[in-house]
Amino acid sequence: MDKNPNQSNEEDLSAQLCETRQALEELRNYQGAQIQLVTSHQVNRKEQLEAITATTEQANQMLLISLQRLEDSGDRQNEASRKVIPSDYKAFEESVEQTASRNETQLRKMYD
Repeated sequence: MDKNPNQSNEEDLSAQLCETRQALEELRNYQGAQIQLVTSHQVNRKEQLEAITATTEQANQMLLISLQRLEDSGDRQNEASRKVIPSDYKAFEESVEQTASRNETQLRKMYD
């Protein structure tokens, strides 16, 4: 029994359609996995940046408390020390901000 040429074409088209459908499903699954991965990285980056910010704020607050306690205790003995403490705090704050900025830049580079 010879096959009908139309039937052969239909079988070929059906096989190609199945292969195409399978390829589309694999692409959809791959896209879904990529979207989940990107979202996960964005969440991780956001959490890391929030942790850096919180730590920086906590360090600044602790330093301010220490400075206030030092001032309250009367340990500052002369005018020079009264001038040094605020300038040291400013230098410390700038250092912390620079470090936080570098960390944020590095994290952005890692995840972009």
